Amino acid sequence: MKSLNEVNEEMNWKSKIAASTLAASLAATAFAGLPLSTKGLAEKAGLAAGIAAAAETPFADTSFSAKLERVYAELDHAAYADAAAAVADLRGAIDTLTTAERDAIIDPVWNKVQGKIDDPADRDKAQAALRELLPLIFGALYDEDLSSLDAIHEEDIQEGLDILAAAAALDAAGDEPVVGTADVNAFLEAIEATTIDEISSLANVLALVSGEGRLQLVKDIILDVRGADNAISRILAGLDDNGDPSGNVTADDIADAYTAFVETEGIEAHYNTATKAMIAAYVRSESTATYTSSNGGLTRAYETLHLFDIALPAGMNGITWTWSNTANINGGVTNGKLVLSSSSRQTTELVATIAGQDVYRETITLSGSGSGGGAPYVPVPTTPGTDVTQVVSAIKGELANLVGALDSAADADALAELVRQAIDGVKTAVDQLAQLDVSGDVSIADGKATVKLSALAVKEAIDAIRDVLDELDSLVAGASSGLASPIRIELGEVDAAELAVEVPDGLFAAAAAAGLPGIVFAAGGAEVTVPASSDFTGGEVRLSIGTRDAAEEPALTAMTAVSQVYDFGLTTGGGPVMSFVTPVQIKMPLDLGPGTDNELLTTVKLLPDGTLESHGGFVRGQQMVESRDSFSSYAVVEGHVAFDDTAPVDEWAGRAIQVMAAKGAIDGRAEGVYAPGDHVTRAEFAKILVRALNLENRSASESFGDVAASDWYGQYVAAASELGIINGRSADTFAPHANITRAELATMLARAVQDFMGITTITGAEKALAAYADADAIHPTLREGVAFATDQGLVTGYGGSFHPNDYATRAEAAVMAYRAFKLVE
Repeated sequence: MKSLNEVNEEMNWKSKIAASTLAASLAATAFAGLPLSTKGLAEKAGLAAGIAAAAETPFADTSFSAKLERVYAELDHAAYADAAAAVADLRGAIDTLTTAERDAIIDPVWNKVQGKIDDPADRDKAQAALRELLPLIFGALYDEDLSSLDAIHEEDIQEGLDILAAAAALDAAGDEPVVGTADVNAFLEAIEATTIDEISSLANVLALVSGEGRLQLVKDIILDVRGADNAISRILAGLDDNGDPSGNVTADDIADAYTAFVETEGIEAHYNTATKAMIAAYVRSESTATYTSSNGGLTRAYETLHLFDIALPAGMNGITWTWSNTANINGGVTNGKLVLSSSSRQTTELVATIAGQDVYRETITLSGSGSGGGAPYVPVPTTPGTDVTQVVSAIKGELANLVGALDSAADADALAELVRQAIDGVKTAVDQLAQLDVSGDVSIADGKATVKLSALAVKEAIDAIRDVLDELDSLVAGASSGLASPIRIELGEVDAAELAVEVPDGLFAAAAAAGLPGIVFAAGGAEVTVPASSDFTGGEVRLSIGTRDAAEEPALTAMTAVSQVYDFGLTTGGGPVMSFVTPVQIKMPLDLGPGTDNELLTTVKLLPDGTLESHGGFVRGQQMVESRDSFSSYAVVEGHVAFDDTAPVDEWAGRAIQVMAAKGAIDGRAEGVYAPGDHVTRAEFAKILVRALNLENRSASESFGDVAASDWYGQYVAAASELGIINGRSADTFAPHANITRAELATMLARAVQDFMGITTITGAEKALAAYADADAIHPTLREGVAFATDQGLVTGYGGSFHPNDYATRAEAAVMAYRAFKLVE
């Protein structure tokens, strides 16, 4: 019998698992209009007879046409009328391509091919086939009834393919066409497999949905599929045989044809909007949500949002929930779940949004009972009294059964599915073991709530999680990476103005030793995530959370507060912890009204002198998420900072300046004066970037001789330097007062975003520099950063050049920081 370790050696299982992720699914639909199912395309093209079923993408078993029908049904919703119009406009532009426009699209390929075909009549047939075929492939996704694919049956396309095969030095066998139905199917399978391999990292997923990055991956995929064993791949390889370099059809040529298609007048105006609309509609058509009902069906607790094979906690950062009929339905995220309730039967339209795109939409009725969302709800054991041994034994039994099933696995895909099941099962078990509900242990006296955690219960959960992860790693080396969850302590709704949690000595050290990131304390919609770091290993840890009405705080009376005031405190061994080596994350519940401008919401620190200090933060659903390097009193307000001199740049920089000022990332040079045209210094941009992306860490240190810890910019330079975001002008010189160049700024942005998102440079990002006529003027040490920042849309050039050595203005700095903020938000 094969072990999972042997399976791991036989196949790149991680890239296979990536195929089942949301990111892979989105990328597959975004990639040059490729069909979502090779089997579906083969059936539409009349190629199914006598062909083994092509590999399906793992998130659905239905045909491409059925999937596409659901996608267009989503587009028919009134809320997406503009998106549907964009898709219709794009389809119309494709259908009305003129012969001249089609020739421009195929020219990069045809210019190389025509020299390989001697007979003028054959050249005409081959050109006609390409003229029809390439736009058909590039635009298939935007054809609701797939009628454009009927052109595959046309005789001139078949003749043209035969002529192209001859040009590639391939000969037909007898009366059989050189390109048969099996070859078409195999070619599509090769594209699918290569695409899955190429999108096995977040970096390449981001590349696929961007401009130049996507183009480079198109080229990489073309290069790979040319080596596949089918006639079409052999034609591509034969046309690039290096026998006559001037006549070789390269991957660049095919990618250039794709680019020409996208940039064709009429298509270019609608392509990006239509593609984003199709991706979002596709996600909505496949998504579901799992919930439990109570109170006779008048209350629903949504546990999980399912996007393809990915189960996302409903209360996860980055998911924003909205619903209609808010006058009769109350709701919000509580203890990681979205809870909706009403006092009578009500119908509402529930929508989940991620990164500005609606990913789930359903009309629901609060009435009746039972579970919903297409899957039964399995209660999570959350009390200290739960027999964790049973949970551990159950998952170990599942893993043993999966190993036993390997002998009957039919192929590599089946093996990959077994590995995916193992990881999913362990993830579910870890999530169960990590949750401890201690709300019943909270005692209240004199308006103060107190709870002391059971060292035995928490340590038992920590050890059980480590045991399960080790069991998985023993089967598949490294499979547990990223699965360790923080211990989550549920304190419930606490009816007291102050809550104190006492954590016995040694628990944070135990969590760190087990590889767990820390401990989350959740109470009444507020959460504090204390990392398993050396800050909290010097004795009993006492966390205190106090709340008071923001309306009663004098410093907030002139502002629009959307939260209570939270007083956070933490001691170790009886002594206060003044700063944290590893920042502590806080989440404060928000009361968002219909007119609230979420982008302007910022966390403010209430200082002892009665003033406020803005620290930004990210709005995640109904919470403000902020990382703090020390504790104090905080509230969330809608920030408004007015400058009198930004009118000349308002059109392109006004919103960025407004948001970054509200977040405390930028300051004026004087009251009401931003000075948008002034140059920005290296010290100023260090602060802008650290504040914009919540990277503050006053425990950080640096070794520059010209930066003192007491300087106003000292803590920002230290934080950015420790993360590797900034370098000095020399080993010991930072030059804080020197103006920052555009190339330096772009590089700092790139490093910060990569660090925040945990990604590395996108494959082929250097290609982004081709857009700049002065790319050679970019210093070698800065090229990678400028390329990445350009590829991600963080920076742009003007006049066809980047102007890398020009000094950046304060307006440009605000815009670029705002783009980075939006990208990571």
